[in-house]
Order: sequence, then structure tokens, then C-alpha cells
Amino acid sequence: MQPSVSFTQRNITLPDQIAGILTIPQSAIPTPGVILLHGFASQKDEVGGYYRMLSASLANRGILSLRIDFRGCGESGGNFQELTIHSQVQDAQNAIKWLTDSEYCQPSRLGLVGFSLGAAIAMIAAAQNPIVFKSLVLLSPVANMAHDLQSKYGQYAFIQAKKQGFIDLNLQQGQVRLKSAFFESLNEFDLSACIKSYSGALLALAGEQDYSATNATLLAASSSAHPKEALIITNTDHVFGILGEDKSVAITVIELATRWLVETL
Repeated sequence: MQPSVSFTQRNITLPDQIAGILTIPQSAIPTPGVILLHGFASQKDEVGGYYRMLSASLANRGILSLRIDFRGCGESGGNFQELTIHSQVQDAQNAIKWLTDSEYCQPSRLGLVGFSLGAAIAMIAAAQNPIVFKSLVLLSPVANMAHDLQSKYGQYAFIQAKKQGFIDLNLQQGQVRLKSAFFESLNEFDLSACIKSYSGALLALAGEQDYSATNATLLAASSSAHPKEALIITNTDHVFGILGEDKSVAITVIELATRWLVETL
């Protein structure tokens, strides 16, 4: 990665009490900008501080970034159990409007990064804003929200949520409750159609040992993006080893994503 340089971080609050951090490079504003969308039940710094590291890497290359907590997550307002895909898409839309209206960003040079379920939100947001984004980076992406989350949490969770109106899930950060509306919303967006409608630059990155490797390959192949590339990183997992002692793979992925955004924005 590039040697670190100074940058400024500013805490912001978007509509619906959505918390965000704007990372502003040392270079003169306005600059190209990137919005970072975290994965399921995560927060704006992402697992292992992945987005914090990516924000610093982007700032080092003259690109500002805005990373947000979806409502009910991290420092944002709202209740996690009210989460739906619709609410996350609205949070992303609020971030897009805030950044494009701000003095910091060149609105004609805007990128979007999503991790895991956040990659699905990124694809939906890109499809809803077809001329806004020049570059899209999908990290360990889901490709079919209902299928991929059912594979991870089991069919029982879906059945119970429908039967009793909610389900309690045991996650790394503890037990969380989700209402049936979340599970129902997983089927209300066609990610295949979304990625086909996007024509900017596309990079899909996934670990060889993760289910998302197949997703990354298929999404890139079926998209109308140009240029586009799917990179499958060998011998690594869903989070690119960020939680282990050896973070070299995660650092490599951050550099690949940074380089892609520098070249395509």
C-alpha cells in the first residue's frame, strides 16, 4: 500500500439519524468520491476495521469516502429489528444525495463499494441511479439475497420469522432480533436485473474459499459493465483474512480495490 499521508475525518449525520464518517484527502477539494456500504449486522468501519483501512488507502490516492452505519447499526438511530432491504436502500440513497450535493465531491466521479449484503444494496442503488456511478466494487457479494442468507442462517430462521413474525439470530456480536419484514424484503429485488442495468466500471472480488466466489464470477459475467473484472483470491475466506494475525491478503484486496477506483473514477 502507499505510504500514509494526512487526511481529515468528519463525523456527519444524514436524514433518519444515519451516522457517517467522511474521510477527506489532503488534495484540494472537490475530489472523486466513494460511498462504502457495510454488510449484514456490521457497522461503518466494517469487520476488522476493513472500511477504515480502505478509507485511508483511498484518501492516500486523492479520493474521499463516505462510510455509513445503516439504521439500527453502529451509531445510527433506529432499531435493528426494523431493518429491511428497503430501509437500507433508502439509507444509501440519502448518502448519495448528501455526497453529490456537498462541496467535497465531484458528482461526475462517484464510486460505490459494498461488502457482502452491502454489495446487494450497492447493486440496487447503482440500478436506481444509472448515470450517477462511474465505478462499482463488490466485495464478497451476495447474488441472490434470500438464497444466500438462507444458506448461511438456515431455512428454519425464515420459517420461524414467517410463523411468529420475528426471529432471534445468534451473531458474533450477540443475539439480534429481526422481524419477518426483513426476510420478505429479500425477495423484492432482482439483483441479476440490477447488475445487468449497470454500465459503468465493475470489479467483483471474492475469496476462493467462500460462496461469494461463484457469485462474483457470475455477476461480472452477466453485467453490462465496462470495464469489468472478477478477481478470485486464492486461499482466503469471506473477510479476506482480516481477523487473523496475517492481514496480508486483506491489505492486498484493499490495494486492488483502491487501484481500481483510482483508474476508473
